[in-house]
Amino acid sequence: MEIRYGKEQNQEGFFGYSNKIDEMNNFAEKRYQLTPYNIAVDVFRAENKTFYMDDFEYLGWKPYALKGVNIHKIPGEHNTIFKSPNDKVFAKVLQKCLDDAVKR
Repeated sequence: MEIRYGKEQNQEGFFGYSNKIDEMNNFAEKRYQLTPYNIAVDVFRAENKTFYMDDFEYLGWKPYALKGVNIHKIPGEHNTIFKSPNDKVFAKVLQKCLDDAVKR
């Protein structure tokens, strides 16, 4: 099969940047081995369940965060937790987590 515009199609602007991020994520995923650490993890999870998730409760973090997983529910779905008005809720929850971390 012949590609219409040549072997390599470079996209510019946002889509080129987005494609580069996807490539680097794939590169990292193939090479990185996640190991358990003696830490707690704060997870910001959408309240509306994403149907394709195997572990909706901890989003896969429980085996790796030996001191626990702190779940923070944010209104909305995966694609809307950073959109108004959910962004304001997320910002407040994140700020509290940062403030608490400084106190430790």
